[in-house]
Amino acid sequence: MHGNSATSAIGRPSLESWDLFTRETLQNSWDARDRSSSEDGVTFSIDYRRLTGHRSEALRNFFGTGTEGLPALAGFLAEPRETPLPVLLVSDTGTSGLQGPTSAAQHCAGRDDFVSFVRNIGRRAEKELRGGTYGFGKGVFFNISDSQTVLIYTRTRDENGAPARRFIAMANGNGYTKNSYEYTGRHWWGVKELGVQENVYANPFTGPEADALARTFQMDSHFTEERPTGTTVAVVNPRIDPDEVDTVMETISNALTKWAWPHMVSRSGDMDPIDFSVTVDGREIPIPDPLKDPLLRPFVRAYRLAIKEPEHLDPNSFVTEFQKSGPRKWMDIVSGNPVEYLGRLAVQSTPAENNPQPSVLDDGMNHHVALMRGPRMIVNYWQGPRASAEDCYAGIFQAAEHLDSLFAASEPPAHDEWNPTTVNLKDARFHRNGKPRRSNPVRIAMNRLRDSLKNETSSKVENDSTGDASALSTISSSLGSVMPSAAGSSRRITRPQPGRLTRQKPVKSHHGVRSSISLASLHATSRGTLALFKVGVDSSPKALENEVRVEVESAVLVDGKRQLEAKDGLVMPTPLGWVAPHELEKSLEGIVGRNASDQDLHRIMRSPSWESYYAVIQPINSAISADVVVTVQAEGDDQ
Repeated sequence: MHGNSATSAIGRPSLESWDLFTRETLQNSWDARDRSSSEDGVTFSIDYRRLTGHRSEALRNFFGTGTEGLPALAGFLAEPRETPLPVLLVSDTGTSGLQGPTSAAQHCAGRDDFVSFVRNIGRRAEKELRGGTYGFGKGVFFNISDSQTVLIYTRTRDENGAPARRFIAMANGNGYTKNSYEYTGRHWWGVKELGVQENVYANPFTGPEADALARTFQMDSHFTEERPTGTTVAVVNPRIDPDEVDTVMETISNALTKWAWPHMVSRSGDMDPIDFSVTVDGREIPIPDPLKDPLLRPFVRAYRLAIKEPEHLDPNSFVTEFQKSGPRKWMDIVSGNPVEYLGRLAVQSTPAENNPQPSVLDDGMNHHVALMRGPRMIVNYWQGPRASAEDCYAGIFQAAEHLDSLFAASEPPAHDEWNPTTVNLKDARFHRNGKPRRSNPVRIAMNRLRDSLKNETSSKVENDSTGDASALSTISSSLGSVMPSAAGSSRRITRPQPGRLTRQKPVKSHHGVRSSISLASLHATSRGTLALFKVGVDSSPKALENEVRVEVESAVLVDGKRQLEAKDGLVMPTPLGWVAPHELEKSLEGIVGRNASDQDLHRIMRSPSWESYYAVIQPINSAISADVVVTVQAEGDDQ
């Protein structure tokens, strides 16, 4: 296998490159944690260092003339001696380090982490599946090195269980030809040894010699008496422009919070706590607090609700309907055949308003579920269904612990999604009761997630309005009637009958924007009858190049004609503005008691498709009508 196969194994994941780098290196470190105790903890650090003086000189001397086939490394080391040589250090301590033998030819019944990381590419299919399911995570180290070169220092135990300190360098370059021989492009720098077939290979420096090299290159600073074992990988010549160092390191810091926040907010009794650190030449880069992040905070609250109770493995204890606790709710995700616990879903309702404060999440991440399994790292923020643009929530799905290896097998090398089609159900590791599974738990779980959220969001208004429509049968007929108006239609509509809603009127179009409106529900309140209209708007991409303003115009019906002005004693409807679905879960008195501002009465389209609700107080003894008014404001145009 050629050296650059290690760097190409990651492929083209959907994550930004530094997100990917942070996720993969953290995953490698978490997999290597010392499992003999969950009390000592783990340190994970990413440090940018500029080697100068005797340190940069030592790096040049270490490689010497052994850079054939690596022109980028040779050019890097040939920089003027006063030029600092940057390295990016990724350290984990409190972990087991790179254990086992140093030769790939030596069979080892136990852990062979050194061989897996330094010698081999990929892993055998029967290897244990954990967070870093693939042996490709190390490829990110070479991907972000302009020289495709790393230094490795580890404090660990050898194949006999004896303490060992090791230092070696390696590179994964392109293959090349020399003296009629083909070379793979894989390079190692260490102590020259003879293999089983008298071939020459590089073994690591060990003991005091390894410690001295690590100290020179500042690779030993995170080892402590409490956390004496672990590994530091130094990426030589990282792909970071000198004037963008702080920006990149802040991106790494944000990525730690974005993908590993469960470890920052709650400790599991059987897992080591993690201490995170990001620095530039010894200067700390702050790591965002997930509890202070406005978009991440609701995910944290949902997560805490999800882990409040242990897993319900007994079918008699399954909770298959949402259990509500204020704005939060949770339920078990289970399969029917076989009857099996697949995981837990918890959801927190969130406001629909745009967030002006900085966040590690994207602004549009307002109806998403954080997918998570055993390692407690976020796999993906999965976009869930919603009834309208105002229906916003943050959720967490924690996959069942006994299915962790199966969910892990559904992940690509970048660990950024669950793909059921990649799981081989015939694999003996995934059998149930000694037999191959007939159904795929990953596919079932994702379908159940979608259905549970879809049913919940679509029933928010409908369930509420059905009850209120029934209650209206006891209200005086002096309340009048309500009519949604669209496309010039003026057919009178009586108030909704119990158990059904007024049908949606025909869609109308204006400058590439299509709109519709229908009566969703009527409510008796202290201020009078509250009418809720459901509004749908679809816009063409060309229309969205301009400002698309959406409003609702309400009127009183007199002899079938819409009256927009208060004259001849007419009392006009009172517009209360747009209402988010999550507001309907609270007291309606809060809606009718507000004084609507201009901002409450209009919305600016920011996506091609949008649905919401609009509230109006209906005057006594009057029939009302409502229509959607869309204004497309182009530059120099006043429509």
